[in-house]
Amino acid sequence: MGVDPERVRIWAHAWARSRSAAPPTHFESGWYIHVGQPDQLARYVFPSLDTQVIAQVVEAVRQPAIFLKVCGDPERVRSLLPPEWELRPPGFFMHIGTELMDADPGLPSGYRLTFAPESYGVRAIVSHAGDEVAAEGRLILEQGWGIFDRISTSEAHRRRGCATAIMRALQREALRANVAGGMLVATVAGRQLYESMGWTRLSDYVTAAIAG
Repeated sequence: MGVDPERVRIWAHAWARSRSAAPPTHFESGWYIHVGQPDQLARYVFPSLDTQVIAQVVEAVRQPAIFLKVCGDPERVRSLLPPEWELRPPGFFMHIGTELMDADPGLPSGYRLTFAPESYGVRAIVSHAGDEVAAEGRLILEQGWGIFDRISTSEAHRRRGCATAIMRALQREALRANVAGGMLVATVAGRQLYESMGWTRLSDYVTAAIAG
């Protein structure tokens, strides 16, 4: 199990650029990103499970907030980690082809959709009752691909179609940019939404770090 390394490389560059982090640097079979935030100092990202490289990372890392990210089987990753390491909530590396990206956002009644241009692409916002943000998400345009990121809905506005509207609006923006397709990393809850829209899971996306 794993993902095409070129896709993961593009995704990693988009992730870093949208967060003003340092560009990824090549590290063995994957990439290293210096994030520089208190809750995340850095991350190692790998497109597949390489036992020797993972052993190299866990030997070098001695503090929390440095994350290991692997496209692979969670149990196999867990078996390679020392006891002080823990798996974080599951993730899923997903893809969609352009043939499934053109759908009307279908905005719920009483909501409005706006876009905010960003240096990396665009931010979509669904608002309610004036300027109350109900949902938002980001599209990063990276090397001919559309990377979808930080899709979120506030608790009071869930199960009303806001997240679906955000995703469909961003998908249309991606099509206008003539992307080759879309990629994202989903949570457990997000995966259900994206699969209902035609997205395909390519691999589990495992996150691990030293506890604390």
